[in-house]
Amino acid sequence: MTASEQIRNLVNELNAKFPQAKLSFGYIGNIERWGDDRGWSIWATGYQTTQGFYAGNSPAFGSSVGTDELDHLASRALIQLEEWVAKLADRTDLRPRTEV
Repeated sequence: MTASEQIRNLVNELNAKFPQAKLSFGYIGNIERWGDDRGWSIWATGYQTTQGFYAGNSPAFGSSVGTDELDHLASRALIQLEEWVAKLADRTDLRPRTEV
């Protein structure tokens, strides 16, 4: 199983356990002629930040990890992601995202 498959399976499992988090796994960037500039993250799209320059954005686990580091992100996620998600509701810098 690839690292991205492991992460997607974990995200699906945790979405069943913590549906309010609305976890999403993916990347921002492209594969260009000169190389791969994708930055991979796991976002909690059910929450948004309330402070700072990025206010309104969803918090991210493994913020913008390069494709060559996906194995490391998968290892970290298997160990830490469930605890990270469980603590989101207690964070004072976040609020539940409301759909408009």
